[in-house]
Amino acid sequence: MLDQTQFEQGLRRILWTLRDYLDDLTIIGGWVPHLYRRYGGFTQWSSELSRTGEVDVLVPGPLAAGARPPISKLLAEAGFVPTAEARAAAVWEKDPVAGESIEFLVRHQGTARQIGQTTIVAGQSGLGAIALTEMDLQMKHVTTLRVPVTRDQRVDALEIRVPTLGAYIVTKSATFVRRRPIVEHGITRGNPKAGKDLVYIRDLMAAGDEVTGRIRADLARLQKDSKGSRRYLETAQARLTEILGSDPQGIIELAARELAERDRLTLGAARASIVGYLTDGAEMLGA
Repeated sequence: MLDQTQFEQGLRRILWTLRDYLDDLTIIGGWVPHLYRRYGGFTQWSSELSRTGEVDVLVPGPLAAGARPPISKLLAEAGFVPTAEARAAAVWEKDPVAGESIEFLVRHQGTARQIGQTTIVAGQSGLGAIALTEMDLQMKHVTTLRVPVTRDQRVDALEIRVPTLGAYIVTKSATFVRRRPIVEHGITRGNPKAGKDLVYIRDLMAAGDEVTGRIRADLARLQKDSKGSRRYLETAQARLTEILGSDPQGIIELAARELAERDRLTLGAARASIVGYLTDGAEMLGA
């Protein structure tokens, strides 16, 4: 089975393909904790991380190509193909098994009906992006990491944009409840992706004092940033607190099962770890 380090080869090929646009794009989603652990300058990181094979890329609204080839052309020339026949595709793949899969996302600016739908990226022929709400923090509060990429026996360092750990954990905490529940045989259950969101939060809170110290510093900056940022913090803290008190869809149980399988824990130990670190997270967000 491929591990996350092997998936990283696919990530690096994607970054190299998109190198002319890296100043405009932000890597979000499940890759963020892994990238921080590898390239964030931490001397200690004590938690394991869940694997992810897809690279989530946040695109600013309009994105003028200027003198650059459009992103769709760069992807096609590198062997990526859209996964759906459409005028503008948001998901492109080459070899998903090796981590060569990209999903483009954009901050939602239309009607409620358009949330989760693919929209055309202005200035980029053939490129679409899935419109999602509550992307503001991850667009505004970013940092740059240097990722080495080997090409023709030469190592180049690409600078990539990622959300700060504080913006990342706030967004995950505020949005996991938006994952559409699964309905089977008339019974509503939580979405496994929502459970995985909670595992991401747990892993950051369990990573050690150096990582949580960085998160605290990021959250302090968010508190001072704007009323909008403070509202995100309040929403994130409220949603973690709510699920710790009442979880009718069993999302914590889904998170516990994933953690138990990944870290070879009993289900009870995994559940206690999830609840304990989510409680720490809720307290930190409310501080």
